[in-house]
Amino acid sequence: MKWLLYTFGGLVAVLLVAVLVLLLLGGGRGQSRLQATVEIAQPASVVFDWITQPSRVQSWVGWLVEIHSLTPGQQAVGSREIWVMEDRNNNNQRMEIESEIISLQADRALSTRLRAPGGFEGTVSYALEPLGSDRTRLQYLGDYKYDHWLAKLLSPVIARSAQQKLEEDLARLKQLAESR
Repeated sequence: MKWLLYTFGGLVAVLLVAVLVLLLLGGGRGQSRLQATVEIAQPASVVFDWITQPSRVQSWVGWLVEIHSLTPGQQAVGSREIWVMEDRNNNNQRMEIESEIISLQADRALSTRLRAPGGFEGTVSYALEPLGSDRTRLQYLGDYKYDHWLAKLLSPVIARSAQQKLEEDLARLKQLAESR
């Protein structure tokens, strides 16, 4: 019977150590900041189209299967969309992300507010810097806050995975934009 008590005590100790490590790494705050930069051999106006036109966005953002516009007409501050994602890390679970443009400067910058009810909310900003007439530096900054207690605890792990996906997406954007 003692072995059962020792086994249970050992499992509890391992679980407590894991939770403490996550808390020390920043878990519990439930926030993540993602940053990435890519240089694309295209003018800023071309790169801007790749981050604003739904059909193009859908071609380089992994897991994105649909974009539904909720605001008719041309994109402007206040325009809203629903992004439907299939999370490949979570058995292709579908997630709807509400997106609203909060700042827009043609060929220079785009900021959006994102919300996945019950999951997270945050902001994403793209800044485009022309590097001569045929190159653009695209900077991405995303700040996220998680709603669910488990996501808050696991935020360091989620952030690492999200950063890797972001870098893969931007590499895909670079490849597609430069090939056309």
